[in-house]
Amino acid sequence: MSTRIPSLKKSFYLLSGFFLMCTQLSAQYSLEAKAHFGFVIPHRNGVDNLIQDHVQGLEINLEKQTSGLKHWHHQWNLPKVGLSFYGADLGNPKQLGYSFSLFPYIKFSTSEDRRLMFQLKMGSGIGYVTKAFDPDENHKNVMIGSRGNISAGITGETRYQFSKNLSASAGLSLMHYSNASYKVPNLGINLPSISLGLDYAFNRIETQDPIDSLLKKGRFEGVIYGTFGLKENYPIGRKKYPIFGVSTQVSKYFGYRSKVSGTFDIFYNTSIIPQDEPQPSSLGEMVSATAQGFMLSYGMNIDKLSLSFGQGIYIRSKYSIDSSFYHRIAASYVLNNRIALRWVVKTHFFKADNFEIGIGYRFL
Repeated sequence: MSTRIPSLKKSFYLLSGFFLMCTQLSAQYSLEAKAHFGFVIPHRNGVDNLIQDHVQGLEINLEKQTSGLKHWHHQWNLPKVGLSFYGADLGNPKQLGYSFSLFPYIKFSTSEDRRLMFQLKMGSGIGYVTKAFDPDENHKNVMIGSRGNISAGITGETRYQFSKNLSASAGLSLMHYSNASYKVPNLGINLPSISLGLDYAFNRIETQDPIDSLLKKGRFEGVIYGTFGLKENYPIGRKKYPIFGVSTQVSKYFGYRSKVSGTFDIFYNTSIIPQDEPQPSSLGEMVSATAQGFMLSYGMNIDKLSLSFGQGIYIRSKYSIDSSFYHRIAASYVLNNRIALRWVVKTHFFKADNFEIGIGYRFL
């Protein structure tokens, strides 16, 4: 009996400490629930038969209001950051099934008025669909070839603050699922929807003055990136081809938040080499097989993170490519004054070409 009492006391103290920690943590966050009603976009021929009903979804957001302790909080009008879970019935349980995603996001407010606000939310993370293409059991689902995917979402919403803790929102959203041609077929799933939500803030954070120094942005910046990706081609079931790239990017900053960049790209894409030709074996053959392009892009700077969107044109390619133009949605993160990491989805208009990861060296 005497040995159990200290053990019970210890358990009680541990549980009490855990409860207090959770209480303190929850005081910094808000919890939001949203209902979505939308549809799957029939963006390619041959997918209309897959769309049988409207899409109904549920979104749960755990969100934190930035406090103002960092300069970039004020540069972006005190945005919110959070983690979102999204699930939806795709309107065709046998062939499309259900989709789920988990992704971090940032939410910008365009108004200083904290009673009625227009907000823009952007995020990307991991996605999962319960029904993917299968040559035997689900051969008509040409939208998605894998259960695991990249997910990305953007929402524009109007929010009304009823009280210190409670607010409601109405908005328009677009969710996207794709594996970036890692496995075909990969037309992608696009879900536009209207949404209604309720948000409860456990405790509103008072705005504070920054305690850090503003990250210096020079007039110009130059970075050279090396990237790598994998891609699968038709017919279905073929091997995955490696893709290598070297990108030299020079950027001009406009204030703290924005930059415009010009990038010269060199691609070594083994997936576009015709099957009846041998793969290059010497350095000279590899150089001859590269494609070159030039891209203009716009970037948003959020502390050490940069989000960019750009369009490029192929200048030269020995082999045939799907399009003369290419596009990139990219995120780069500065590790220090010289080194940066990069994540990229490269597309040909609305068709994903490949996913790239890379590392960069700042020379300017």
